[in-house]
Amino acid sequence: MREYRPAPMPAMSSPMKQRRVYGNLAGVDFMSTPARVLPFRSPDAKNVYKNYLSEAGQAIETRPGLHLLGSIVQDGESKIYGIHFLEDKALIHCGAKLYIHAAFGGDFEMSALEEVQNVVMNEQHSSSFLYDGRLYVLDGNNYLVYNGQTVSAVVGTVPTTSTSAAPDGGGRVPYQGVNYLSDRRKNTFVADGVSMVYHLDATGITEINSVTIDGVAETNFSFDGALGTVTFVTAPTAPLTPGTDNVVIEFTKTTAGYAAHITGCTLCRVFDNRVFFSGNDSYKGVLFHSALDDAAYFPDEAWYDDGRDNVPIRAVVTAKESIVCLKADSAAGSKVFSHRAALDDVYGKVYPVSESAVTLGVRSTGVNFRDEIVYLSPQGLQSVAAGPEGTLLVHKSTLVDRKLLSEAAAEEARMEVWNNYLCILLNGRLYLADSRQQASGEYEWYVWDNIGMFKEGVFHAASLLVARKEELIFATCDGDILILSGTHDDSIAAGNNVTRLIESWWITPMDIFDTLTHLKTTGKRGAAALVKRIPNSVLKID
Repeated sequence: MREYRPAPMPAMSSPMKQRRVYGNLAGVDFMSTPARVLPFRSPDAKNVYKNYLSEAGQAIETRPGLHLLGSIVQDGESKIYGIHFLEDKALIHCGAKLYIHAAFGGDFEMSALEEVQNVVMNEQHSSSFLYDGRLYVLDGNNYLVYNGQTVSAVVGTVPTTSTSAAPDGGGRVPYQGVNYLSDRRKNTFVADGVSMVYHLDATGITEINSVTIDGVAETNFSFDGALGTVTFVTAPTAPLTPGTDNVVIEFTKTTAGYAAHITGCTLCRVFDNRVFFSGNDSYKGVLFHSALDDAAYFPDEAWYDDGRDNVPIRAVVTAKESIVCLKADSAAGSKVFSHRAALDDVYGKVYPVSESAVTLGVRSTGVNFRDEIVYLSPQGLQSVAAGPEGTLLVHKSTLVDRKLLSEAAAEEARMEVWNNYLCILLNGRLYLADSRQQASGEYEWYVWDNIGMFKEGVFHAASLLVARKEELIFATCDGDILILSGTHDDSIAAGNNVTRLIESWWITPMDIFDTLTHLKTTGKRGAAALVKRIPNSVLKID
């Protein structure tokens, strides 16, 4: 009889011990499932970022608070469409009104606002640029200039459209183009001492503004507007130096709708000592530019068609050696056009258009972000790059596309570059792209929420953001102006200014320690967290 011996029990394997360090945290990952998010990213984080300006180190920390500077209350529309700075002074575009604030800063007082009279603003986002120590503002109806004291409509430079003409117009030399912004023109002539009738280079004249002969004003003349002639009582004397222009006639010829080519624009950029305009609904695919060193002179031959004229230009962005126009994603065809300076025998310096093969258009706007041209498209954030076969796109927002692309009204997104972050404001959320942390050519991202103002329990989302040096300023549709500052958010309750705590978190990934099947336990006493202390903050670790 054989002895029964039971099979030996398998030896119990010793539990594996693993040590996990969650450090060098980089941003969120809304694309991957929580178990596949890399340890240095978060599948769910809110209201946090890396403060690279902090002396305490580059830790993940709660965003700064939103401090209420003040509110502009109007009888009608109180939406703020633009805040434009000239040093510490500001022009604030709210509703159909424009205000001057002479000391926009830490001691901001709404009582210091001065309404600009006799200006009716267009109720849409306005843009601005600084030129020759002045601030210029465009809103699609107005082209305004602020010299630090007063605001006025830009008065167009009067061009000299022809020179060296004989009294009958013979020998006339075309000189400067007609200015879109001015009904006035100048012609210069070489007097012969005999002729009394002088022929201008245009007909349909409405007024002779001034006449000088050898630099002296002359008033003894008549004119025929239909023929475009000026008749003197006494023939102007010939110049002492033969062939020298000595008669100057300034006249008015009104061309309906000419000024609207420029005042109807909403996009502006300074490039190569000129100002470039676009965004005119009547000339959707056209880029205009000013004369050299003159923001009040837009020659009527200085414009370019960028592709289809029914597809609007959404953004004008400056690059190192070119200016780039980005068009809406509303029809087939190229959406990225560049203009590089060239010399022309007739017109001098010109900016011919170069069409790219990029057909993915713009959903809202675009900017130059640390020498990369980026724009928000229907597929997410794109970067325009130069490749061996021409212009190409590099996708930059894979990690946040699931949330970013689900946002409604993305056409209203606003972009600014602040402290080397690309900020995209949309529906009361701020998406921050960090180019200092990149993986496979894509940015790391953070998302902030509740960007706006709670008033009596109702949230008013910010619809405008403006970066000024290290400041980030927001404005709402309800006339509120806020600045990123402090450790809490301001709000209004029962008519009083009260504070709201900023809710923020960073959730680590679902860590499976490289295997799904093993049971995992954590020794609570074996964990440690290195934290950065922030005043008035509360930290909870679960």
